[in-house]
Amino acid sequence: MPRFFIDTFDHIDVIDEIGTDLPSLGAAKDLVQRALAEMIVEEGMRRPSAELRAVVRDEAGRRVMAATMTMGIEWAGGEAA
Repeated sequence: MPRFFIDTFDHIDVIDEIGTDLPSLGAAKDLVQRALAEMIVEEGMRRPSAELRAVVRDEAGRRVMAATMTMGIEWAGGEAA
């Protein structure tokens, strides 16, 4: 089973040095989507906007995929409720 390394970047960069065994690149995509969605929810509770990025590397260290998720809240009149 191939091993994928998923590095995440937001206000803290996390470089995956252990990796995760997954059956396919499609499974890595699914994992990245779920992870970024969970992270964006957490970030949204702390601040009004966030941009998160993940880079997936294969066992040889080659970048095989990148994903970005952005969330922003704009208040009418510039005031938070």
